[in-house]
Amino acid sequence: MTIIKIAATVLSAVELEVKEKKVAAMTTPSPPQELKDKTTWLQCTLKNETQFNVLFRDTYFESGTYWDPPRSFGPFEQCVFSCINEDNAISGAAGGTSFRLVLDNDNYYDFSLGWISPLGSYKVGVAESSNPRDGYDAADKGSGIVRSEKIFQGKDKHGNLSDFRIDISATSSQKPLFVVKQVLVPTGIIPSLLNDALALVV
Repeated sequence: MTIIKIAATVLSAVELEVKEKKVAAMTTPSPPQELKDKTTWLQCTLKNETQFNVLFRDTYFESGTYWDPPRSFGPFEQCVFSCINEDNAISGAAGGTSFRLVLDNDNYYDFSLGWISPLGSYKVGVAESSNPRDGYDAADKGSGIVRSEKIFQGKDKHGNLSDFRIDISATSSQKPLFVVKQVLVPTGIIPSLLNDALALVV
């Protein structure tokens, strides 16, 4: 595991917790009737529980198309997008969407979300990748949790070093939920020891 230094003032644990709770409490709009009338549909929600902007990057479709496409959005916000089967198609909606978490002007974290809805069977997945196909493959394998391979290091508002990782989770349903979290970790901990400690609690 590598430590990447970023030019950003990292929020404290208390500040992150307050803002994360607000994002977690955000409601998801009800799917419109026109969407529910489709043979196969998914309404995906991506919650950004980090202090960084999220950029929409690319899409891979195994089958289907967007009803309401994803977008770029800001810190501590959420994005809702929906996928459907194509008209007169017997296949469901399946594919992947890639996003980029912008950490500063030079550093970023790429990830991909996958979703599969073949006529009622729902699968989702996440991958640490800029390739949306990898998100789809993760959904096919049922890989619903990702922890960043790198630790990112900035400074808090007092000028002290502050380390964090990025966690992403996926919950499967017809309205799948994806959550991106900024998780503070002890500064200066040996990365391999951090991995060992995390493995004990998974």
